Formats: sequence, structure tokens, C-alpha cells
Amino acid sequence: MCLVFVEYSIKEESRSDYLVWLEKLRSIHPELECYEGTEQPGLFVELWKGMGPEGFQAMKAQRAGAAAEGAGWCPETWKALDEWIDGGRGRIHIWSFQKVI
Repeated sequence: MCLVFVEYSIKEESRSDYLVWLEKLRSIHPELECYEGTEQPGLFVELWKGMGPEGFQAMKAQRAGAAAEGAGWCPETWKALDEWIDGGRGRIHIWSFQKVI
């Protein structure tokens, strides 16, 4: 299992819609934590705990716009973000980390 970080910037005018969407996502995925930059308002980081390699690859592919299936991810889940992310989908950064100690 790994820890997945997803980072992006939300347009100021989309912040309230984004936060409503995020609450819905969190109700479906309690393993999700989300943080906003204190020195960079609008910069958000999602933390996904306990994700396996297949889930990470499926999430990464779908959030990049691919039609990947697997691990319960639906492309429609991420579609709303397209208009809210400053710079579009290409500005999403996703990393997976494995615990070493």
C-alpha cells in the first residue's frame, strides 16, 4: 500500500463549487484528506492513504483524461475538475510514495 499525493491549483472563482464537490468525494472515499496551502490559497493537495498500485495507476490515468477502468474510479468523478483547475487537467501532479521505515 502507498500514500498518494495529488496537487493542483483551483481558480478563485471556482473555489466554492470545488469545495462542495470535494465534500461529496470525501463522503464516498473516507481515506481522502485534502489540504489547502496556507501561503498559497487555492493550491490544494489531496492525500490518499492505503491505495494499492493498481488503484494508483487507474486514478492517475483517469485524472490525465484516459479511459482507464479499475479500482472503482469513474471518469465522471474527475470531469468537474477540468473547468476548475487553473491551467486545466495538464496541471494536475500525482505522486505515489511507499513507506520505507
